[in-house]
Amino acid sequence: RSYLQGMGRHDLEEVWEFARQDLLAISAILGDKPFLLGDSPSTVDCTLFGHLVQFLYIDIGFPQREVLVSECQNLVNHVDRMKWKFWPDWEEQMPKIKQKSE
Repeated sequence: RSYLQGMGRHDLEEVWEFARQDLLAISAILGDKPFLLGDSPSTVDCTLFGHLVQFLYIDIGFPQREVLVSECQNLVNHVDRMKWKFWPDWEEQMPKIKQKSE
């Protein structure tokens, strides 16, 4: 099915590069703003958080994690802002998981 849809026609390195380009574009849109649409979080920020937090906290070797940490620090900071705004007890509620890259 993914071949017919188009994504399956690319090798894995190309797919990861597409993801990298997407993250860089989102990073550019966020820029120095605290949230995508300004000073307050929106539904778009919640959606973005839901995707980014997986790359950062699920330890299955997502290559996007390295892109976020090395090239899109503002997106990592965005995840942190969302965590502290909506889940101030995040550290107490989440199990301690050591990342492969640490």
